[in-house]
Amino acid sequence: MEIITLLSGVIIGILGLMRLIPSKEGKILAETQTKIHQILETSKKEASQIRHDTKTNLQDIVQYEQDENKRMENHVNRLEEALKLKEKHTKERLDKTIADQNLLQTEKETILALKKSIEDQKQESINLLLKKTTQNYQEIVQEIIEKLTQDYLKRKDRFLKRHLENLEEDSSKLAKNILTETIQRYGAPSSVDHSTTLIEVKNEKFKAVLVGKEAENINYLEEKAEVTIIFNDAPKTITVTGNHLLKRQIVKWTIEHLQKIDKPITPSTIDDALKKGETKTNEIMQQIAEKILKRFELENAPPEIKQYIGRLYFRTSYGQNVLKHSIEVGMFAGLIAAAVGANVKVARLAGFLHDIGKAISEESDKGHDHLTKEILEKYNYPEEVIHAAWAHHEAVPTQSLEAKIIMAADALSASRPGARLESLDRYLKRIKALESTAASFPGIKKTFAISAGREVRVVVQPQQISDKDLKTLAHNIAQKIETDLTYPGNIKVNVIRRLWWSAKTKTMPESSL
Repeated sequence: MEIITLLSGVIIGILGLMRLIPSKEGKILAETQTKIHQILETSKKEASQIRHDTKTNLQDIVQYEQDENKRMENHVNRLEEALKLKEKHTKERLDKTIADQNLLQTEKETILALKKSIEDQKQESINLLLKKTTQNYQEIVQEIIEKLTQDYLKRKDRFLKRHLENLEEDSSKLAKNILTETIQRYGAPSSVDHSTTLIEVKNEKFKAVLVGKEAENINYLEEKAEVTIIFNDAPKTITVTGNHLLKRQIVKWTIEHLQKIDKPITPSTIDDALKKGETKTNEIMQQIAEKILKRFELENAPPEIKQYIGRLYFRTSYGQNVLKHSIEVGMFAGLIAAAVGANVKVARLAGFLHDIGKAISEESDKGHDHLTKEILEKYNYPEEVIHAAWAHHEAVPTQSLEAKIIMAADALSASRPGARLESLDRYLKRIKALESTAASFPGIKKTFAISAGREVRVVVQPQQISDKDLKTLAHNIAQKIETDLTYPGNIKVNVIRRLWWSAKTKTMPESSL
């Protein structure tokens, strides 16, 4: 009985085991199918994301290519416009040259015809005189030659005067067109710098900290930096005023540094901040100099030249930034030189360097144009560049077309609208003071300040001042101007003594004209 029961249990266990095995296989299969489904869903999502990213990237690429094509198209259009303008100017010059050649040919033919007519008249007159006079042939020929020579000289003078007047009129129009086109082609903003520097303050409380107890800090900073600091112009703003742009910039970096430190502000911390401000300003000057020198293909300029160029960025003349002015003069000179057929490279370089002497003019009693000459000679620049650069205030007579161009470009940059800050009242006062100072000596008849106050012409009474006194008088006037007046650059003093006599000719018969 027990054996039967045991066998029955074994059979039942085998049957249960047989049913359990298929059940586990189904569960494993179901789990596998679920994982496959999840993988497929994940793959679909990733594929969809890849398609979306690819489409987006493709759109970006297409947009970039469209923008690039548009930019290139605009660039090509600008080049085409410049080429058309150049072709137009070339055609105008060619037409003018052809017209001048035709005029010369016409005048040549007229002169030949006139010469033949003179010869015919000469021979006719000789034959007539031989019949009616007792003079011999040689005497008659000599008399006719003298008469014809006088007639020829009169005709030549009238011819030359007429053509000189036409040439002067055409030259004036051409010069105006060149200067107008030069300003239009150089589209840089005004080179003016104002006499204030603004500093942003993040916290109004900093102003009180900067002022310090009994204004100790602010008085120390103003005295040390030689500037004036104003707090109440606008909220969260400090204004630094003064005519020295470099000092204002150093103070700007100094105050910005003082805002960042956690230490109390004292004269000692102000000194440290000023040193950091000077270092920061020197770094900026170096960066600016390298950038500008690269523009003028002067990357290999000596370190001292780079230093001088950087200084010019923080120098002003009547509110006009000297470095920006120098760049303008260089660009203007290059454009004018190209228009008149001068040496573009010499004009451009001399124009850019013409005021480099102003970088050290505060350390010397010489004029900035003489300092420019000394600097360029020291670093062996070409003679034509040196002459063109330092002759722009007529310290020496101009000996090249490029020197004349620098003078014109300098005046063009200084006089274009908005270039300088000097008010009309201040300008008129300076001119009147210059004229009255020059007229304060005995024997002066009239004084004229010209070239924006860079030259004064003094006309003397010839009965009171002799020729040998002119040199001494000019020197004395220059010394008095140096002592009594303040002025930019240098001033040329010309003393003029004039004597003349007149006589009146008889009226010439109209038939001889």
